[in-house]
Amino acid sequence: MIAALAKAARVFDEPDYLAAAERAAAFILTNLRRQDGRLLHRYRGGGDAGLAATLDDYAFMIWALIEVYEASFTPPGYLKTAVDLSRDLIAHYWDCNQEGSSSCRTMRTFLSARNPSTTGGRFLPATAWPCTLSSSSDG
Repeated sequence: MIAALAKAARVFDEPDYLAAAERAAAFILTNLRRQDGRLLHRYRGGGDAGLAATLDDYAFMIWALIEVYEASFTPPGYLKTAVDLSRDLIAHYWDCNQEGSSSCRTMRTFLSARNPSTTGGRFLPATAWPCTLSSSSDG
């Protein structure tokens, strides 16, 4: 939803959409992060946040932060936070022994079946891009 608001702000030149995206991103970054910077999965009223974030949570938050940054190009903190979360995602979800993301193991067959080189160029699902990013990174 945050990414959609940020994209709509850019497309329709609507500052209210960007403000809403920034407020939503700020809420998540303020209320759904642990002291060490890792994301949390759920929030209940009164400040009750908990459960470790999933790979999907990281993927969508990184995407959202990049879209918010591209809609405003200020503050640069959005981009830095997206990079930090990307590093955290790789550090905690990448399984070097399995040559893939540990959260993607159950999707491995699905992902290989949707490989663009074998499926006529169809796109991977949105939640699969961190696995692709991780497998193509230099380090």
